[in-house]
Amino acid sequence: MLIPITDVLHHLGLQSQWAAVLSIVIVALGIAALSWLSNYIAKRYLVILLKHLSESSGIDHLRLLSTHQVFNRAANFVPIVVIYYLAPMMIVDSLFFSQQLAAIVQMAAKVFMILIVYWLVCALLNYANSIYNTLTFAHERPIKSYLQVAKLILFLFAAILIISTVMQQSALGLLTGLGAMTAIISLIFKDSILGFVASVQLASYDMVRLGDWIEVPKYGADGDVVDISLNTVKVQNWDKTIVTIPSYALLIEGVKNWRGMQDSGGRRIKRCFYIDMHTVRFCTDNDLQQLQNIELLTDYIQHKRQEITEYNAKRRVDQNEINGKRLTNVGLLRHYLVTYLHQHPEIRQDYTLLVRQLNLTEHGLPIEIYVFTKTTNWNEYERIQCDIFDHILAIMPYFDLCVFQDITDQHNLVHLEKSQQPAITLKRAHGQ
Repeated sequence: MLIPITDVLHHLGLQSQWAAVLSIVIVALGIAALSWLSNYIAKRYLVILLKHLSESSGIDHLRLLSTHQVFNRAANFVPIVVIYYLAPMMIVDSLFFSQQLAAIVQMAAKVFMILIVYWLVCALLNYANSIYNTLTFAHERPIKSYLQVAKLILFLFAAILIISTVMQQSALGLLTGLGAMTAIISLIFKDSILGFVASVQLASYDMVRLGDWIEVPKYGADGDVVDISLNTVKVQNWDKTIVTIPSYALLIEGVKNWRGMQDSGGRRIKRCFYIDMHTVRFCTDNDLQQLQNIELLTDYIQHKRQEITEYNAKRRVDQNEINGKRLTNVGLLRHYLVTYLHQHPEIRQDYTLLVRQLNLTEHGLPIEIYVFTKTTNWNEYERIQCDIFDHILAIMPYFDLCVFQDITDQHNLVHLEKSQQPAITLKRAHGQ
């Protein structure tokens, strides 16, 4: 192609050498124009046609090809192939540098072909990950970290091929020499190697899945897992902040996973309220007569009164004496709460249900509620918990008990003064 152009330029009065150089420039511009035109046609018509066919097919998997830019990246081959095969047309026998120039252009085209193949395969791997995520078990066994390892290996091979192309040496020879650089590569990709091993262990032991609620206090993580990659696990906290944790840190530091709670269908309530110890006392006959009107305590009080009467009669002691067996207001409160929780429609009866005393503290007598709700939904869980403790606070005056408050509180001082009087009746507690 250059000979006719050179002859025309020579007849126009240019010297042979300058005519050859100018012809090379003209051919180079022509090749650039053809590559641009082929790229325009491929992107403007071919890619759009393929996108239209995939989106109109009604198949979601084909639509994902367009989403991950597979068609666009494949179309990049067209201009590079045009340049590669037209580059020899720049050679002029009389000019040695033209051969070198054509060889450099072809070498650059090969490098870009390798890069395009790498980008295209990465897009296909992303496409494969998207298809896999549509499967029902994908959130339990994510493959994103494995695909990232494949991309890393692919990148290393692409880099070796590019170096071998530029240096014009065998890629196999470079791979052989790469064995001596294993220690250096291990140091450079230490985090990736640790992350890969950790990702395999996390997947094998099923420690963390997408969507799991986890806590890692050292990293300030307390929320849902939104992404698991080769090196990191991304957690969205409840305040909508994002925490990125190294994958291997989950194995070293440990992680609290709430998935077990969510899968069980019940969430634990483990919460205390504190009773002012000055209000704890024995119940009088008048107290028992009034508390017996509470439906949840009727049978229990009748049974216990009969049992206490028989016990004290057998020992020949008066039930009002200290040596006699008597009921306490806090004991009746505990039994009432146990019965109340057993009849609560939103509390699981097949799980542990306790109302227990804990060790005395400077804040009073702690009574702990230990139950499980029938729902794991956060809003519903908090509502149920609040309803239970609302009821507890409201029922305590019926037992002539009060919640501990700071001694400086004037209201608590009034209760303290009343509690020091010997005979507090249920009517007085009601303000009657």
